[in-house]
Amino acid sequence: MVRIICLLIGYAFGLFQTSYIYGRTKGIDIREHGSGNAGTTNALRTLGKKAGAITLAGDCIKCILAVLTVQFHTDQNRNNSNTDTRADDQAV
Repeated sequence: MVRIICLLIGYAFGLFQTSYIYGRTKGIDIREHGSGNAGTTNALRTLGKKAGAITLAGDCIKCILAVLTVQFHTDQNRNNSNTDTRADDQAV
């Protein structure tokens, strides 16, 4: 069950397309220009170095946030299961 939750968290963070969001703030749909891909390389080629760097940083932050969210979730589960085990050991 934990693996499915981890996959869903990763998928949810991956849904946010940094280059698309940045392009919209500049009044452009990045998917209609360049290669048509909403990725860092297309943002770099279409919007310039600053847009490429911001898109890359945003994608890295998304990844870090996804990993931290999963880590927090799994630590919470681990702490809850450890607490239950200790209570059972003390009762015996």
